[in-house]
Amino acid sequence: MRRITLLTNPDVCNLRCPLCFLNQRAFAFGLGEMNFEVARAAIEKYAAERDASGKRLLREVIPSTMGEPLLYSHFDELLELCKLLEIPLNLTTNGTFP
Repeated sequence: MRRITLLTNPDVCNLRCPLCFLNQRAFAFGLGEMNFEVARAAIEKYAAERDASGKRLLREVIPSTMGEPLLYSHFDELLELCKLLEIPLNLTTNGTFP
């Protein structure tokens, strides 16, 4: 089973927590935001892979382990794609959004 982590928006967060390595760096990575077509292509590629019994190898998609993934401008599209392909989205958020 596989997981893929997408660096959807590594420089974007609504908090500045002292323990976060993004805050400790004192500067952004400068990577910008992941183009949704790149994210879609990666998810579709790995979603198509199957083992010998036909079982999907992709277990889950993890959007951004840096930054706040709910601030990704294509989050709704990412959520819809995962729903369409029936792939769980493993979301870690700072929990400040209603």
